[in-house]
This record gives sequence, C-alpha cells and structure tokens, in this order.
Amino acid sequence: MSNIKLGVEVISAHGLFNADKQNSCSPFVELKFDNQIFRTTTKPNDPNPVWHESFYFAVSDPSFLSTRTLEAHVYSYQDGTDAKPFLGKVRVNGTSFVPRSEAAPFNYPLEKRSAFSRARGELGLRVFITEDPSITPSLPTPVPESPRSYIPSPRQEPVKSIITAAANMVAADKPKARTLYNVTPSVNQQQQPTTTMNYGMQEMRAAAPMPPRVVQYNGPGPGPSSDFTVKETSPFLGGGRIIGGRIVRGTQRPVGTYDLVEEMRFLFVRVVKARDLPDRDLTGSLDPYVEVKIGNFKGVTRHLDKNSDPEWNQVFAFAKENLQSNVLEIVVKDKDLVLDDYVGTVRFDLHEVRSRVPPDSPLAPEWYRLENKRGEKKKAEIMLAVWEGTQADEAFGDAVFSDSLTSSDSSDIISANLRSKVYHSPRLWYLRVRIIEAQDVIIVSDKSRLPEAFVRIQIGNQMLKTKVSQRSFHPRWDQEFMFVVAEPFEEHLVLSVEDHSAANRDEPVGKAVIPLSAIERRTDDRAFHSRWFHLEDSISDAMDEDKGKRVKFATRLHVAAVLEGGYHVFDESTYYSSDLRPTARPLWKQAIGVLELGILNANGLHPVKNRDGKGTSDTYVVAKYGHKWVRSRTVINSLNPKYNEQYTWEVFDPATVLTICVFDNGHFAAGGNNRDQTIGKVRIRLSTLQTGRIYTNAYPLLVLTPSGLKKRGELHLAVRITPESVIYSFGTLLLDVLSGKHIPPSHALDLIRDRNLQTLTDSCLDGQFSESDGTELVRLASRCLQYEARERPNTKSLVTALTPLQKDTEVPSHVLMGLPHSGSVSPLSPLGEACSRKDLTAMLEILDKLGYKDDEGVTNELSFQMWTDQMQESLNSKKKGDVAFRQKDFREAIEYYTQFIDGGMVSPTVCARRSLCYLMSDMPKEALDDAIQAQVISPVWHVASYLQSASLSFLGMENESQMALKEGSNLEAKRNSPSQLK
Repeated sequence: MSNIKLGVEVISAHGLFNADKQNSCSPFVELKFDNQIFRTTTKPNDPNPVWHESFYFAVSDPSFLSTRTLEAHVYSYQDGTDAKPFLGKVRVNGTSFVPRSEAAPFNYPLEKRSAFSRARGELGLRVFITEDPSITPSLPTPVPESPRSYIPSPRQEPVKSIITAAANMVAADKPKARTLYNVTPSVNQQQQPTTTMNYGMQEMRAAAPMPPRVVQYNGPGPGPSSDFTVKETSPFLGGGRIIGGRIVRGTQRPVGTYDLVEEMRFLFVRVVKARDLPDRDLTGSLDPYVEVKIGNFKGVTRHLDKNSDPEWNQVFAFAKENLQSNVLEIVVKDKDLVLDDYVGTVRFDLHEVRSRVPPDSPLAPEWYRLENKRGEKKKAEIMLAVWEGTQADEAFGDAVFSDSLTSSDSSDIISANLRSKVYHSPRLWYLRVRIIEAQDVIIVSDKSRLPEAFVRIQIGNQMLKTKVSQRSFHPRWDQEFMFVVAEPFEEHLVLSVEDHSAANRDEPVGKAVIPLSAIERRTDDRAFHSRWFHLEDSISDAMDEDKGKRVKFATRLHVAAVLEGGYHVFDESTYYSSDLRPTARPLWKQAIGVLELGILNANGLHPVKNRDGKGTSDTYVVAKYGHKWVRSRTVINSLNPKYNEQYTWEVFDPATVLTICVFDNGHFAAGGNNRDQTIGKVRIRLSTLQTGRIYTNAYPLLVLTPSGLKKRGELHLAVRITPESVIYSFGTLLLDVLSGKHIPPSHALDLIRDRNLQTLTDSCLDGQFSESDGTELVRLASRCLQYEARERPNTKSLVTALTPLQKDTEVPSHVLMGLPHSGSVSPLSPLGEACSRKDLTAMLEILDKLGYKDDEGVTNELSFQMWTDQMQESLNSKKKGDVAFRQKDFREAIEYYTQFIDGGMVSPTVCARRSLCYLMSDMPKEALDDAIQAQVISPVWHVASYLQSASLSFLGMENESQMALKEGSNLEAKRNSPSQLK
C-alpha cells in the first residue's frame, strides 16, 4: 500500500463577503479530495479569518494523482439553521502538487460556484505531497453542536458503514483503502490504538512540524512501471525556482529572456587574428595556429598555411564549473611535420577577467604582445577578447565548448557538428500538372506510323506517366497529376513525350522543360492558364527558350501547371503534426502565442559507444515545431549532459505537437561510422498545456525493441506558452515609438533594464515630453511586456496611467497628415497626370526614375533584422526584381519583389513597383493592396496615393479614385512647399 498522502494547510482568508444580518460572516472551509471531505473550525464574525490548520488525505492510486483535483469551498455558518451561505471556492489541479520541501503558501482567488452566486476575496493554502510514515490516522473526537463543530446528518449513516469497512481493510493491509488522517502535536495521542472510525467532517487541529523530505511524484505513464512515467520537478532556473508552474523569484537578478534554463557561466575567448609573426620554417614561412589552454581543457584553431598575418575569428567557451586553473594561456604555434614550433604566449589571470551580460555591448578585442620562452615581449601581436558570460551571450552559438572537447582533441573535430544551430525547413508546395493534348506527334524513324504516345512527367526523383493514347498524330489525355516541390524552386519540370512502340520498348519523341520559378501560383480556386510548349530532342535544347522561337514547325504539347498555395503539405505524421498552415504566406493568420522551450539536461542515458574501456555517449538534442528546427550543442563523453539552451517558436494553432529527440553524434565514433543514432524521443501536445504556466518535467526516453519497451534515460525540459494579448502588443508598439526602431519582443525587456531614458529614446523625440513623463512611458512598456499575464496591467489601469500624459485630447486627421484643410486640389505633377489618364507606360518610366530615394528613413528600421541569414538573400531578390522591372518582365519582377517582402523586409518603393507590375498584368485588386501597403509604410508618400487612384480607376471606382488623386496631389504639394524644403 502506498504511503503517499496529500497535505493541505489552510492558512487564512481575507476580503470575504458579508453573509449575515450583522454585515459579517462566520467562515469555515470544506476540503474535498478523492471522495474525502475535511472541515476547518468556524471563525465567528470574522471576514478575514486565520486558521493555520493542516489536513492529510489518503491517496488511493498515486499513478492518477495528477488527474485529481483538490477543492476548497468556503461557507459561512449561520446559527439555528442548516443553511450554509456560499462564499467562494478554489480548485487546485493535481499537476501543481509538489513535495513538502518545495511547497509554498499561495493565495488563490475565490471563484463563483455558478453565474448567479457571489464570490470575493482570496484563500491562502499550502498544498504538498508527503510520504512520511509517521503520519498515522487517529480517532476523531466527538464534537458538540456549536459554531465550531459539525455533526453528520442521519443520511450519512449508510456511508458511515462503508468507511468503517474501509478502516478495517487498512488493518488487514489491503490496497486502495480510504483513510482520514488527523494529525495533532501530541506524541502520546499519536501512539493511541486506533478504534472504529466515526465518519463525518470533523474539526482538525494544526499539524506538528514534520521534518522536510523531498518526494518525487511519478504521474501516469504508458505502462505499469514507474520508470516510464513523466516526473514533475521544481528546479532553480534563471528567473527563480519553479513551484507549481510559477516562478518564485529570489533576491538575485533574473537572466532576462533566458529564464527557462539554469544560468551557466562561461569563460569566452575570441581569437581574432595576429600580425608580424616571426618565421619558423627553414623555407622562411609560418603555418600558425593557436592553442587556448586552461587546466586540462584545450581548444585549437585551424592552422593557416604560409601566413604571418593570419586571421581565425574563432570563439572558445570554457564552463566555469569545470575550470581547474586560475591562469588562461593562449599559445601561438607553427604547424610542423614532426614537432610544432613555439611562437609566443599570452597569459591571463582569471581574477582580472571582466564579466559581461547582454544587453551590455560586446567586448571589443584588443592587441596583446606575445612573450617568448624567456618572457620577452617582441614585435608579434595577437588580437583577443576574453570575458565571462552566460548562454545569453551573442557568441554562444558560434563557440566551441569545453564540454565538447577533451585534452586530446585537435582542430580536426572543431566543426559545425559540435555547435548549436537553428534550421528552417523550406516551404512545400503542391504542383498540379494537367497534361491536355499534343499536336503533330511524328515518329522520325517511321513517319507513316501512328504513334501510341504517352507523357512522362518528372521533377527531381518524382516521376509519373499518363495513360497510353490511342493511335493518333494528335493524341489527347486530359489527365491531372500532383507533385510536391520545395522552395526556392531551383528544379525543373521535365515533360517527355514517348511512343510505346513495343511491349518493352518506348521511343522518345521530344522533351519540354519548365522552370518551377516560371509556373503560376494561386491561393484559391480560380482557373489557371494553359500553355503550348515546343518539344526538343534533348533537355539542353528544351531549356533554350530562343531556339523554340526560331523553330517554325515542331511537335507541341499543351500543358497547364500551377503551384497550389492554399493547401498544407504534410511532411510529418498527421497525428503528430506541428504545423497546419497553408503554404502561401498571405493566408497565414496572426500568431496566437509564443512557445518557449528550455532544454535543461539529460540523466542516465544509455551508452551507445565504448571509449577508453567504458560506455559513453556524445549527445545532442533536436527540437522541431513548424518550419523551425533547433539543434543543441554536442556534449562529449557524458551520460548526464547539461545543455541549458532556450529556444522560441511562434504558435499559430494549439492542436499541434512539439517533438524533441536525443541523438548520439556519430562523427566521433571509432571505425568511421558517421551515422547518428537515436536515443529517444519526446512529444508534447500543445493543446494540453495551460498558457502562462511553466511545465518542468523529466520525460522518459523510450524505445521499442523486439524484447519490449526500453528506457534509455530521461530528458529534463521546461516548456511555456505565452499567449498574445492586446496589452503585450501595445507594449511592443510603445517601445518602438520611444526607441525609433523595431525591437523584437524577446529582446525588449533586456534593452529596458538598466538603461536610462536618454540612451533608450529616439533623438527625434528630444523635447517632446519631460523626463518624468518619458520614464513613466518606459515603465508602462516594461509592465506590458511581462511574460506572465497577471504581471501586466489591465486596460483600465493602462488608460488611467496614459491619460495624464496625453497633451491633445483630439487631433483632426488632416493635422496628423500635415494636409491643408481645404477642398482645393493642387496642380497635378507628371506622375499624377499619368495616373489620372491611366498611362501605365508613363507611370513606369517615372517610377523607374524616382529610384529608392523615398525609402530613406524607412529601411533603417531593419537594424534589428540585420543579424538574420535572409538579409542578403532578400536584397539580392530586390536587385533581380529591379532588373526585371526595367526590362518590363512584370511576372518575374512580381516574383522577386514577393520574395523580398516575404523575407520580412520593408520598402514602400518595392510595394509601389509591384503594384504597377500588377496593373501591367491586369490585376488591379492586387495592385490596390500593394498601393495601400506602401501608404501604411510611408503615410505621407504621394506616390502611394497616386497608385491607389490608378488602381481604383481600373476597378471602376471613379469617385474613390478622384479622392485618392486629390490626396496625392495635396501630399506632393506639401512636400514641395518652401517650409518643407528648408
């Protein structure tokens, strides 16, 4: 029989409703758990009672403890009546039960029982799990009829016999017995023999203080063994200790955005370059490399051939907990065939190394003179940066770590296989191909024979065939096929018409090649266009577009192809899918929250390989959600590795699954086997998680073998979902306005912390508000950006705080836009004239001459996106789009401009140019959308209004077109006014 018991300490309540005629109440609390009911004493005429009474519930089945719920109902006693006015209730889920040593008092808000009941105030409880065998059941004492007692009613007598029978079963040591415990301070009372138990809701006294004991609860699992269960933990993380899914912050300062992992201190060493190194070889050359040594750990850079001014730019990180020396040595050596030559050394005392934590500025590297073996400093110098930091440091992702190196390691294993990485899966599209017909299918070897033709469709490794047509020179198939293709559409669709001349013989007739980038895309069910293609003898000829134009007679193939963006392409199991969005980005809905994952550590991993006569593993963790994959760094030679890495994803659908897998890195295995082995996998369904709560659990790593289910260790994770909210979004907007640039929300709190107003606010806002008002705005932004919803202000308090800061109560729209308040229209410029008469050719020439000068001050907002890998790719797409725009290849220009915009870049000129391309392609609705987007980016840009006027005119909305033309004319006149030109 299990000794696990649920302990509940009822501490106090405050702010209760007045339930009697004396405008007071006499509250007591009923605790209900697992078909057991306890009741506290009654506090007469006390709306703020204090009890400090403890109760212990028997747990019938510990494996289902996480699915149980503790209920605490607060009633008011009324003398002379059986009525119990309801004052409120509290429900505590079993997933928040923690061991006694980790439990802390918590004030729960009282909830209503129904829509028509009343509830107010809070109830203080301390809930915990204990396995202390010294807590034994005692005989409840009879209670008199008074405000401090409660006598069971006669209708409870049938139940009494059941509970008495259960008590007898306890004496027989039979499982699943229900027992009501009453703990008193007296040891003598605890040693009294147990007699027949009277059933009822008895008065309980406060429990004596018990010695603390950590109890690890094992929740329900896939099998009867407790080794296969998910275990809830309460670790100390960067933001504080996790208790009941909440962060209990201590006195130490939190790490900031990395609050779901333990803070790990590292000694970072960045080796940048060296200069004026002396020659060491007989040939008068030098092959330098650098050793970074501290204790038994050593990091080695790559060596550079024949270079006296080498540049490495490599970062090494040594865990502070593993440091075995107080001296750091950086040794420069010359690579040689037999024995490497010594060049020079730089030494650092670790007590003098500076500490840095973002958002502090990165530490600039400095030049240091190298010392020879006699301690003399010569001309040779090396550029280094040495500092102490955490995993929040920018250099963390590029560093080679001490737990990934041993004393025997060399530069051969310093590669990308060790470092943490973030991958993005390419978007998958459905390619719909309809083979309609062919004309003039002539067999060269026998022109008189009617062919039995079919078409072979191939893209990459995917290949399908149409049916064989009846004998005809003009066969018709009208068949449709579906393929899956991936961005960036570098492959080609190859169509091969062949003649089925014999049972096992097919003769090629001709080929056509279609680049995927040239295929039309659609996001709805509108009809897509078909095209005729000339067939060529070879693929190289088919890819030559000019040759098809020169040929006067050739076999032709009628094909319709389209890329379907309105569907989602499943690249994983449908039951464990992590993404359900359609392929086309314009169809994506707004994110509903942010998923944060802290990969803490692993314990008791199964050894995969043998090294130095013992079993070991070189493990890393991979997590996938949506299009984003993350990979932790590899920890060498450890069956209990610590990772402490934190990652985030945007959540678009709660009915999705996060997948985490642990692998053994095969690149360090003996025998040259580079295949990574799977150790175990964990899946977490997001719909089972409560928003705002932190889940810290140890998940078993299970694998199914022919002999049964095996456990290969445990993976310790921290998971949290933060919902999107209006208050949170307002905080990001307020901070963007103050700083003058877009700051990602994940970095916002770090930038606010320890920054004064002058260093944070935009210089354009100087003199716009006082220092006290600016400080108040920063404080409000900080409160709005808190991770937990309960720490953010509500709408009413936010409006109350902002009202004193408002200078003008009402500002007309024409004042905000800086427009004259009159009905007159300024004379139209050449661009305005061209838009008014819908002269697209003139609009194209004028827009091309304008260039990108109107983007000044807009693209500067991308300063926080410069770190992304897609920056250069997006700029290249814009350049290719400009070339196509000048060459009047509007379809290709739309494609490249779309890639630029989809990459997260902001440019009103690009939107305007794509709008004109849509007009040239007879797509006025899409042109209007881009013109509106250009005005959103740059509200006072007259070109956006002119393009809206032209688009509206093509849509037949003449009145709206004239209004937009008038607005554009006024904006241009204001821009060219003398006051604006000064």
